[in-house]
Amino acid sequence: MRNIWLDIRYGARILWKHRLATLVCAIALALGIGANTAIFSIAEAFLLHPVPFENADRIMALVDTRPEQTIDMNAVAPATYFDWQKEARSFEQFAAYEWDESNLTGDREPQKIQDFKVSANFFSLLGVKPLLGRTFYAESEESGKDQEIILSYGLWERRYASDPGRRPL
Repeated sequence: MRNIWLDIRYGARILWKHRLATLVCAIALALGIGANTAIFSIAEAFLLHPVPFENADRIMALVDTRPEQTIDMNAVAPATYFDWQKEARSFEQFAAYEWDESNLTGDREPQKIQDFKVSANFFSLLGVKPLLGRTFYAESEESGKDQEIILSYGLWERRYASDPGRRPL
């Protein structure tokens, strides 16, 4: 036990004597551990846990690529989506979504939120049912009838205190 204590004291004296090298090593170690933790967290979330959708093995995401412009993934134009929907025979159904950021205003302080504009059949394609209320009707895609929203559980819980009586303005 005495030898261990002597080794610890000797190591501490050497580290104190070479403070700059100790600092550089500590920072490199901290960055390495932090980067490893971040990468593992992402890998664990996406690779080790199955996607919580019904028939997840039958769901595909299609993207538009343009190798001549060195664009790996490009947003699909609405005309391309409708062409795929009309012409494709290998898929049961198609759904579209577009990610965006918006400012939620109205009843409280403005809040920046992530939102998705989705086709009416988006939730049925994924096999997801809302906790309360309903999903979109097919008519929701018609111009002038596209003013409905579905709140995520997290937003409903944070902003509206999980109160079914409180409605967004």
